[in-house]
Amino acid sequence: MIERSITINNLCSLLKTDYIALIGQRRSGIKSLINCLVNNTSVFAGMEFISVALPRNNNITLVEFLELFLRRLIAASALVSPKVSLQNEVEKAIEKYAVSPTQYRLDEVLSTLGRRTTAKYLVIVLHALSEVSEEPLKPLLLLLREYHGQINNRGQAGAKLRFLVAGNDRLWNLCIDRVSATISPFNIAKRVFFDGLDYEEINAKIGDLEKAVKLRDLTDGVPSLVENLINLKINHSNFTRVFGSLQDNWNYLSVNAQETLKNLSEGTTETIPKCSSCQGDFDCPQIPNSEYSKHIDSVWLEAFWAGFLKMRCGELAWRSPIHKAFVTALTPKKVSNIDLINASLLERVEHLDIAIKKTDNPELRDDFIEELLMLVVHADNSDIIPVLERLRNLEADNIILENIKQVADRSSKTWIKDLENSLHQNRDIISKFIVIKVMEVVKQKIVNNYSIDNIEAEEIENTQTSPINHTESAEFDLSREEFESWIKKQSWYPAQFPDYQQVSQEEGKLLNREIDIVIITATDKELDAVAHLLKPYSSKSKRSKKILQIPYEQETYYLGKFGEYRTVLTQCEMGNKSSGAATFATQAALQLWYPKAIIMVGIAFGKTSVKQKIGDVLVASGIIDYDSQRVEPEKVIYRGDITRSNRTLLNRFKNAKKWIFYRPDDLLCKRYYCPILSGDKLIDNLEFKENLFQQFPQAGGGEMEGVGVYASAENMKTPCILVKSICDWADGNKRDIYQKFAAASAVSLVYEVLSHQYALESLEKPKKPYFNN
Repeated sequence: MIERSITINNLCSLLKTDYIALIGQRRSGIKSLINCLVNNTSVFAGMEFISVALPRNNNITLVEFLELFLRRLIAASALVSPKVSLQNEVEKAIEKYAVSPTQYRLDEVLSTLGRRTTAKYLVIVLHALSEVSEEPLKPLLLLLREYHGQINNRGQAGAKLRFLVAGNDRLWNLCIDRVSATISPFNIAKRVFFDGLDYEEINAKIGDLEKAVKLRDLTDGVPSLVENLINLKINHSNFTRVFGSLQDNWNYLSVNAQETLKNLSEGTTETIPKCSSCQGDFDCPQIPNSEYSKHIDSVWLEAFWAGFLKMRCGELAWRSPIHKAFVTALTPKKVSNIDLINASLLERVEHLDIAIKKTDNPELRDDFIEELLMLVVHADNSDIIPVLERLRNLEADNIILENIKQVADRSSKTWIKDLENSLHQNRDIISKFIVIKVMEVVKQKIVNNYSIDNIEAEEIENTQTSPINHTESAEFDLSREEFESWIKKQSWYPAQFPDYQQVSQEEGKLLNREIDIVIITATDKELDAVAHLLKPYSSKSKRSKKILQIPYEQETYYLGKFGEYRTVLTQCEMGNKSSGAATFATQAALQLWYPKAIIMVGIAFGKTSVKQKIGDVLVASGIIDYDSQRVEPEKVIYRGDITRSNRTLLNRFKNAKKWIFYRPDDLLCKRYYCPILSGDKLIDNLEFKENLFQQFPQAGGGEMEGVGVYASAENMKTPCILVKSICDWADGNKRDIYQKFAAASAVSLVYEVLSHQYALESLEKPKKPYFNN
C-alpha cells in the first residue's frame, strides 16, 4: 500500500486547531487512511488516535444510543497514554457518577481523557456519523461543541481533545451551514476533501517524478487504480484491466445517472453543465457547493459523489481519463486510450488557461497552481516545479524570487531565464505573473506535443497520383449492398430530413442578430448530413420544438443549434458561376445573417489513395483557383493565387483533439491541413487531375465551390474555412456510393469544433447588418 505521508501530515496539522470532517467520494480510500492512523504505533505530530463506532440502530432511544457510545468510548480509552493509570481514572469517574444520567457520565469520561492524557492531542475518530439519524446524534454533537469552545484554553479538556469524522455526501450535508434556524449538527468541523494520492506520495513509491505525475493524472490518484497500475505493470495505453476497480462505483449509480454519463462520454446529447457564478464549497472547493446544486440536475451531483466527476478549477469535469475510458467502454463508441489521455490533457490546458485569465477568485488559486503543477511535467518543464510549490505554500516573495533565480541558473531553458529577468519589473504581482507566464509556456508545449498527428500537406505533396481501378466498395472489401447496409446502421445516418417549422421572411429577418454561424453545402447529401445534427432553434426571442425553415428570396435557410452555436444552414448549386451557385449564395447569406464565420462543408476528390483514404477530411489551409489561367500556344500557365483560410478557424480545427470518425473497417478517418483545388469543372479524368497536381503539388484534393465561397467571404470580411471529406479519386471511376459516408465524416468534424462554447469566442459578430431592416 502506498503511504499517505503528505495527506497524514496535512491532516495532523489541521487537527491541531480544528475538528475535522473528512469528506470523500465513493471508495476514495478514507477507511484505509483512518485504519492507518488508529492502528499505527508511531505517533503523528504528538497525536494519539482512537476509534469509536457510533450506534447505527435507528430504532433505539436516545438514552440507549448514548449508553452504547459510552461503553465503546470506555473500551477505546484503554489505548490512550498513559494506558494503565488513565484507564483507572476513567473507571473511577464511572463509579463515582454511576447513578448520574448517561450524558453526564459521558461528559465526565471525555473530560478525564482530555485532562489526564499525556498525548499532546487525543483525536477521537467517530465512525459512521453520516449513517446515524439526526435525532440521537444532536445531543452528542452539542456536547462536542462545548469541548470545541475550549480548544484555546490551556488546562481544559478541550485543549487536547479533537474529533475526526469521515464520510461522503450525507456527512457534507450535516456539516454545511443551513439557512434555517436549526443548527447544522457538525458545522463546527472544518470540512476537508479527501483527494487522491498526491504525486509526491506516488513518487515516493516508484522513484520517478515524471511517471508519478502521469499516474496521478491518469487516475486522479485513486489508490486502488494507482496500485493496480503499478502492481500489474500496465502501461497507460492499455489500462482496461483495472476497470474492475470502478465497477462498484458504477453499480452505485442510478440508471438515469449511468445513461447521462454514457451520453457524455459519446459526446452526443450531454455536456456537463457550466455554472461559472457558483464555485465549490468555500472550505473545500473540490466539492460543488449548495448554490451550484441549485443550477444542475441531481444526476451530475450523483456522478460526482460516485467518483466519476470532480471539480476542476471551479467547474465539474471528468475525474480522470480512466474514469472516462471506463464509461466509454460501455458505449458503442470506439476510441483509443492514448487519444483519450491526449484529449484530456488538451481539454484541461484549455480550461485552465481560460480560468486563469477570467477568474480572480482567491478560493481557486490553489486549484490553479495544483493543476499547473501537473501540466508542467507533461510540458517537459519539471524545472519550474519547486517555484510553483512555493507559490502553493504561500511563501514570501523574496524566497520565491531567490528560488526562481536558483532554478534559472540551473536550467537550460531560455524561457525560465527570461521569466527570472521579467520578475524584477513585476515585483508587485509576482504570484500572478509567474502563473500566467508558466501557463503560456505549458499551453504552447502541450498543444504541440499532444495534438492528434496532423498530417500536413507536405506529407502528400510529393506523392504521385496513380491509376488504380476503384471498383465499387473495393475501398472496404464490401459489396455496394453490404456498404449501404452498414451506413444505415450508423447513428450519423440521416434516414430522413428533420421536421421543421416554416416562418415568414419578416419573422426570419428579426432573428439575424442571434445567428453565430452560417454553414453552406452544395449537394442534398451534404445538406442532410448537417441537418441531421441540427437541433431545434431556441433563443430569447424565438423558441421552437423544431428547426426553422425560412424561404428568403432565391434561397432557403434552416435555423437551429449546431453544437453550441445558433446556426443557419443553406445549400447552393454546384460550382461558382450560376445565379444560385456558391458565390451568390454565400453573398446572400452573409448579407442577411452577418455571422461570426461561414463554413463550407461537404465532399471532395482526393489526391492519392496511396496516402489518403475515403472518409479522410481535408481542412483547407487555403483555396487554389485552378480556373484562373493563361493559355499560350505551347502551354497553359495557371495564375490562381491561394486564398488563405481564417487563422482562428484553422487553429480550432487543428485542435479538435477529441474528434474521431470510424470507417467500416474500424480504422479512424484522418485529417489533412492543406490547400484545396477549386474550380467549376466536375473532374473525373485521371490525366487532367494529374496535370493539376503537377502544377499545384501542395494541394491535397479538389472540389467546385470553395473559390466562390472564399471570394464572397473575403469581400464581406467574414472569417471562412472549407472542410470536405474524400468521396472519390476523380480518376474516371467516380461513383456516388461513398458520398453520404464522406459527407457525414466532414460534418462530424465541424460539429466537434462547434461543440465547444469557447471555440469562436475571439471572433466577433458584426454589430450592424449589411442591409436595412
